[in-house]
Amino acid sequence: MVGHTLKVYTKSCTPGSKGYVWTSTGKGAYDVAEVEDVEVDFSNDLKIKEIIQKYSNFVGFPIKLNGEVVNTVEPIWTKSANEITEEDHKAFFNQLTSSYNSPRYNLIYKADAPLSIRSVLYIPETSPEWLGMATSQTGINLYSRKVMIQAKSPHLLPNWLRFISGVVDSEDIPLNLSREILQNGALIQKLKSVLTNRVVKWLIEEERRDPEKFELFYTQFHMYIKEGVVTDDAHKDNLMKLLRFNSSALDRSKKTTFQSYLDRKKPEQKSIYYLCRTFDNVEDNPYYEPFKAAGVEVMVLTEPIDEMLIQQLENFKDTPLVNIESKKASEEIQELSPTQLSGDRLTDEDGQTLSDWIREEYGAKLSLKTIRVSKRQSSHPALVVGHDAQNSIYFQQLMKQSLPPGESLPLSPVTLEINTSHALIKGLFELKQTNPQIAKDLAYQICCNARIAAGVMEDTKPLLTSLNNLLTDLVKLKLDGVKKE
Repeated sequence: MVGHTLKVYTKSCTPGSKGYVWTSTGKGAYDVAEVEDVEVDFSNDLKIKEIIQKYSNFVGFPIKLNGEVVNTVEPIWTKSANEITEEDHKAFFNQLTSSYNSPRYNLIYKADAPLSIRSVLYIPETSPEWLGMATSQTGINLYSRKVMIQAKSPHLLPNWLRFISGVVDSEDIPLNLSREILQNGALIQKLKSVLTNRVVKWLIEEERRDPEKFELFYTQFHMYIKEGVVTDDAHKDNLMKLLRFNSSALDRSKKTTFQSYLDRKKPEQKSIYYLCRTFDNVEDNPYYEPFKAAGVEVMVLTEPIDEMLIQQLENFKDTPLVNIESKKASEEIQELSPTQLSGDRLTDEDGQTLSDWIREEYGAKLSLKTIRVSKRQSSHPALVVGHDAQNSIYFQQLMKQSLPPGESLPLSPVTLEINTSHALIKGLFELKQTNPQIAKDLAYQICCNARIAAGVMEDTKPLLTSLNNLLTDLVKLKLDGVKKE
């Protein structure tokens, strides 16, 4: 100070207000004698300490309150990874998340280009949304030169990485960053891109470093990864490396990656085959039958989101992903393991006659756009083929949510193949001539069963009436035969 005393005179422009004099001799702190009643909290030691620790806890020099240092002079993210102990990470993670657990993974990330970045990131032991809890918010605090700019910023990572917490400090970020720049500024977008690339790389590194530990992580956090595949086109290919699914070649407790599947597939196999069903239903699935006979592995996608997910993925390392219910899969498995149609079958003419009759009776009612004789070997009387994902029960349920109460979706058009060597189909052909009513009930049941097996029939209540009619007719037929005897 130039003078021995400094005085500052202030007065509000409000008429009748008091004036204040601020005085300092330069030898130390001074007290403010009067505080507005509504702001009296700011004279409280605990309130002052809270503000310092929230915004200036890591400024790099000690801040004293009543002679006590109340801030952390050297923040953890400025240290090298070798200097930080597991106890240090746990303590800082607990401070950030208000928890008592240790983080599952931690990352110290520093860069000088294209942006100056000093950061520490954490993945928790358990998902914050596990067991149906509410959607969590991102936990990344943004700093500039160790001064907090924004707590729990939603702008530093994409939403699918909201389970990550930590601190990002960048000297390139101005201290007076506006809300508009925070949301849409090119600088923030660049920072987000750099951080996201590093986090995806980090996940891949952890998976390679310890696959068993990553398997435990995936059990808790796989929905975030799948969300990233669906919503983050820029990182879809890398995230595909982390996906895991059940497989017909493995026990239900184990899962396979796309890469592991490729390593096991037959040399002449053209595609990665998959099925969207529960694991328990695979063995009895009619579409899996030829793949099982040929010894071809099928990935089993068991969660509702998987049907949406798989639509975003066309191939993995130039190998197509093919649903075993598709026409393409049927053709490829025939090439892999050619089978000759065998057994006592209806003639081509009789098969065509039966197909035409079924179309006439139920083509419109059950939305059967085509009915034809199957050329595949199968133990099932009929199969729905060539249906796409938009016809699945999962997608029908999604579309149904947009309908007014009480309304239902029409059945999606499908192609039906009948197996003319199956006893039910041969019996149906005979009944069509001897007992048309039973034949109609039986045909309806066969067609509905095929739609259910394909997962393209949501409302099965009408089947109960049809089944009861069929059973009643069969009982009457049996009793009539007994009486005649």
